[in-house]
Formats: sequence, structure tokens, C-alpha cells
Amino acid sequence: MSAQPPQPNPLIHGYHSKEAYSYSKEDSDAIIKTTSYHRKDFELAVIWFPPRTHTNVAASLAAEYREPTTSLGDLDKLPLELITNVCLQLDIASLFQLRQVNARGQQIVNALHEYRVITKHALNAFLALLKTRTTPCVTLGELYRNLCTQDCSLCGGYGNLVYLPTWTRCCSACLRKDASEIRSTNAAGAKRHLNLSKKAFESLPRLLTLPGTYTMDARSRSGRVNLVPTEYALSAFRDDNAGTEPTTDMKNKITMPIVCQDTLKPMQAFMACCALPSYNPRTNEVEREVSCAGCQKYKERSGGRREEPWAGPARDRVYSHTGFLAHFTWCEHAQSLWKDSNGGTITPSRLPYLCKMGGFLTPRF
Repeated sequence: MSAQPPQPNPLIHGYHSKEAYSYSKEDSDAIIKTTSYHRKDFELAVIWFPPRTHTNVAASLAAEYREPTTSLGDLDKLPLELITNVCLQLDIASLFQLRQVNARGQQIVNALHEYRVITKHALNAFLALLKTRTTPCVTLGELYRNLCTQDCSLCGGYGNLVYLPTWTRCCSACLRKDASEIRSTNAAGAKRHLNLSKKAFESLPRLLTLPGTYTMDARSRSGRVNLVPTEYALSAFRDDNAGTEPTTDMKNKITMPIVCQDTLKPMQAFMACCALPSYNPRTNEVEREVSCAGCQKYKERSGGRREEPWAGPARDRVYSHTGFLAHFTWCEHAQSLWKDSNGGTITPSRLPYLCKMGGFLTPRF
């Protein structure tokens, strides 16, 4: 390769290679396939729908049952370009309703490039927006534009998730760290504890949670509750009170550290996120995050010995394909897996079991 990623600082003995590993561009795909893996845990810890749901819904959303015999009235009098622009400004629920009006509505929606891309590659997010009744409503254009990005809005790393209430692309690491920008709280509790005015309360972004299993601890939740972003609730209090800060007691009542295990509150941010891949409109390729199998191998190698505090976060980090190749250049254990694969022609004998399974959480069906 022509340009090598910069040397890590610090260079950790036994983890980083002494020199940047050189490989040919032609080997890039094989290196990614052999030494990285898609960790399904991060999808299963948030809003997730089983494959059968995707299959049934995708078939329904793509189907055209009959030729149109009636028009859409005044909408059909507009040039096709304007009709497309109108559809891009519709929220997902309204777009869904337009599609159900008649065969012509179905034909128009199905012909939209953005709709076809979303229902093929971001169906999870599409369904999550519909089923959680997220407000303010996300438009088709907004969903497509976010799908065409890949950076976490909070840390700049690869953003494999989206926080639905504010439609913010984020990453699993920021979610697990309980980043304040994506922290959620019970809507009724926020209104009560902060004594919000009706106007301020109704202006808050919100969603209705879905029953399911959430967090990396696979904790179940059967009921449904309205959630609002904690930071937005605190900001609404300031607006209601001429800039006055909420008291510490108020903040404590609506804010709960993610490490707390005796309450359902820590899982609320997980209940407000879902996986979102990244789509490249120039190449029509979709990319999902990958994790480093070499970092998992390094972590397992420590066995019962005390491990370095950075080993866990390094193992849990997610990458774009380009980002992973930059990491691979200095990851000694990923390089050893590559060398063990005979140029990507065989599965490395030392590939960790967790990597073969895509994580340790079991899909919910």
C-alpha cells in the first residue's frame, strides 16, 4: 500500500506490531473477511427484529399488486420531480399511508430510489420508526441522508447505531458509556420531577418503547413506556425557568448512571437505539461495522491474568472497512490470523470461537 496509517501512540508491546504491516490492495477484502467479524451482539442489544419479520415486511413493501386504475388527484398533476420531492419530505408513517391509498400511490412510492434503498438495507430502522411512533417524525429524505453517513456524531468513530428520538448516528461504545447526548428518561417522570409546562413537555422528542431484550446483559422488558432525551428535558426546564439550572435532586431523579443494576433506567438508551448500516450512493454498496478478531484473540490470551484496562474497549471497538484496515496495519494479533489463513484461503486455526459465532448473545426469534 502507498500510504501507511500513523504509528499508534503509545506503541504497546505485545499488542502492536513493531512496524506497519504492508499488504497489497488486492488483499484488502480477504483481510477484512479473515481477520474481522460482524459482532451481532451490538444489534441484539438494541431494537431488533427477527429475520422472519424482515422477510415478510420486505415482500409486502416491495410488492405491486395491480396496475393503477385511479390517480392520486391533484398530486398526480405535478411533474414527477415535484412528486418525488414531496415524497422525500413525508415522514415514514405518512409515506406508508400514501402507499396504501391506491395502486398509484403504491407505484409512486415503490419507484423512489431512496425508498428502495432504505427498505432493502435499512429495514430495521424503517420498522423501528414506525413501531416506536418516534416524534418528531423522521422523513424519508432524512432517513436516506443519515443512511449515507457513517461517523458517530459523538466521538467520530464508526457509528453503527442511530438514536431514534433525535435521529443521531452514534456507536455502541458511546451507548455503553451512557453518553449524555443519547441518554433517555421516562417522559412522565421528566414532566413530574421537572414540573415542565405543557408546551415545553409536548415539544420534547419522544418514542414509545417496544417489548424485547436489551443491553449486553440481555435484560428483558415486557411493557411499553414513553421516553424522552434527558438532555432535552433538562433544556426544556431551563427554557421554562429563564435559564435557571435544575437542582441536583431534579437531575438525579431523571438521570441514572448506566452501571446501576437495580433499576430499568439504564436500559432506556438501548431501547431508543437501533442498528443502522452505511450506504455509499456512488458505489451502491452497503457497509456494516466490523470488529477485530485479533483483539479478541489478544484478550483471550490473557486468560486469568489481570488484563490491561484498554483491552476490553479495544476488543469492543467497531470499524468501517477502511478504518479496520488502518487498525490491522498495526494489530499484531490480526496480522497473525492473516498469516495463519494462507492468504485468506482457509479459516485461521486460532480464530476465537466468539468471532465465529458473531458474539455471545443469542438472537431472539
